[in-house]
Amino acid sequence: MSIKSVHKALAVLEAVAKERDGLTAQEISSQLDLPYATAHRILSTLHSAGYLSFQKAHKVYRTGPRLLNLYGSVTQQDQLGRLVYPPLSKLSHDTKETVHLAIRHVNEVLYLETILPPHSFVMYTPAGSRSPIHSTALGKAMVAFSADEEIETLLEDYEFQRFTPNTIGSADELWAEIHQIRQVGYAIDKEESSIGVRCIASIVANQAGYPEAAISASASANRLDSEQTITEFAVVVCAACREASKAIGGMLGPDPKLWYEELLKHRGFGTA
Repeated sequence: MSIKSVHKALAVLEAVAKERDGLTAQEISSQLDLPYATAHRILSTLHSAGYLSFQKAHKVYRTGPRLLNLYGSVTQQDQLGRLVYPPLSKLSHDTKETVHLAIRHVNEVLYLETILPPHSFVMYTPAGSRSPIHSTALGKAMVAFSADEEIETLLEDYEFQRFTPNTIGSADELWAEIHQIRQVGYAIDKEESSIGVRCIASIVANQAGYPEAAISASASANRLDSEQTITEFAVVVCAACREASKAIGGMLGPDPKLWYEELLKHRGFGTA
């Protein structure tokens, strides 16, 4: 690649990064005075490399997980973690359990913050670690609140590794879980990563109505062993997600059961 091509690619990245709602190939072509074919080729290359994401429904490119990962060590983690730390800390205090903040990195969960309360015996994942999206409540929540087209693209080459007998093992199983999550507003890890540990998670929504991150609280399986205790736990987790979303300029309504449809409307997709 020539130096000129590198400059063009960087200009495209900068243009997309400035627009929270993303840009189409035609908009990039017009803004940067590039031939459409050139703009499309650069965008496709950056997308395939993970530096941009692509929303098929509106043909819009946005900053991708690989770019966020590079940027994340300085800004994503520092800024996002700093902004949402108060509700994150309150969630750990209220539940007296381990709390995680994570973002999605392509087909993995990237952990940004972990709060471990005193005398906790639950296993936790250190900040900087990664886990598959299908086996974690964090990952399932972020995927469930993504666009269907994005999920379909994600699942094209996805490998469902089983970690316990409860781990989701197919795309059909994950889709069934996605529909359930959208109905209640939160995801449950039913000992899918580790036997003896359950987690409840939901999303941190950004200004554009997309999942910027997710927050989870983990507890021993014998504590979350009934629908009532799970529901009570989920109420506290969702309250933390609501406050965290507000802290970064997003908006989640009072009822988690309506979050998916509300976010779709916010994105301009109408109802589910």
